[in-house]
Amino acid sequence: MSHCPRCSIDVPRNAQFCPGCGFNLALAAAETGSLDILGVGEPSGVADLPVDVSALVVTSGPNAGERFLLMGPAGDVVTVGRAAGTDVFLDDVTVSRHHGEFCRTMDGWTYKDGGSLNGTYVNGRRVDAADLSDNDTVVIGKFHFVFRVGGSQ
Repeated sequence: MSHCPRCSIDVPRNAQFCPGCGFNLALAAAETGSLDILGVGEPSGVADLPVDVSALVVTSGPNAGERFLLMGPAGDVVTVGRAAGTDVFLDDVTVSRHHGEFCRTMDGWTYKDGGSLNGTYVNGRRVDAADLSDNDTVVIGKFHFVFRVGGSQ
């Protein structure tokens, strides 16, 4: 076990991302050569996002490291769930078939739970709906995400 340099929780030696805060351990370890002396990093593949695009980066759980882009004008909806045809397909029994949806507003993105059995957690709190900000954590079943806003530092 090692410690995350950002939030100080214990992380397994082979972890690519911190399960608590989403810190990119693998990228930082490659740059420094050691997990124990990591600097501040970015979840993989989000530093280059355009201002009008946001992303969900899987930080732990199945598909760690994968990212889902959220884009479109106000009024667009991105569905998430275990059903075929959802925009963000999460293949795990802890995810409801129609778990919820990310909705683009004039001010950014919101998340609305679709009455899922296991619920959705944003920043550690179970929510029916939540406005999302850069670096918010979103947990859907076994999937842990960091929500990133394009153009953010």
